[in-house]
Amino acid sequence: MIVDKYVTGPIDCCTYIVGCEESGEAAIIDPGGDAPRLIEAVRERGLSPTVILCTHAHFDHLGGVAGLVSEFGIPVCVGKRDEALYLDMEEQGRMFGVPVRQAPPPDRLLSDGDVIRVGKLSVSVIETPGHTPGGLCFLVGGALFSGDTLFDRSIGRTDLPGGSFGDILKSIRERLFSLPDETVVYPGHEGSTTIGAEKRFNPYFRN
Repeated sequence: MIVDKYVTGPIDCCTYIVGCEESGEAAIIDPGGDAPRLIEAVRERGLSPTVILCTHAHFDHLGGVAGLVSEFGIPVCVGKRDEALYLDMEEQGRMFGVPVRQAPPPDRLLSDGDVIRVGKLSVSVIETPGHTPGGLCFLVGGALFSGDTLFDRSIGRTDLPGGSFGDILKSIRERLFSLPDETVVYPGHEGSTTIGAEKRFNPYFRN
């Protein structure tokens, strides 16, 4: 499996290009901006993107969606409970003083347990509400793309509309900490970690 990380957009979102080495197909997870750069990266890698996967619908994770859809004509997937937030991305940007180009409506609304095929890779959808009502994580083999749910020694903020501190703690404890300790976590901002490290060292879960 190919996992390439790019820091994109106005708030340094971690965008991941996840590719199947056998087929050359790829998913683009959380394109926060800089669509031309991501297009160039995909082409340099010789990959064929087949889907855009959004862990949640905050504007800083969506700024590159419109450009990628225009270039590749690929479907966009977002959590079912984040659809309204996704359709309001321009207004979100205005609230933070950041111009955002509204992307086309999502092609597929995802729910817990859905599976997306990317070549020979299976992307499993895990619902993790808390940062947003429809927040998702994507599990691909031993890699978890956690968006703004779980970070290295931290968790996503819950003070924005629709956020819930109780929900995000429950999502992490019940859904993510049930994964094997060696699962590598690729968050929506900053560096990677593992499930085992977060169980041991994340201050939000130390008793």
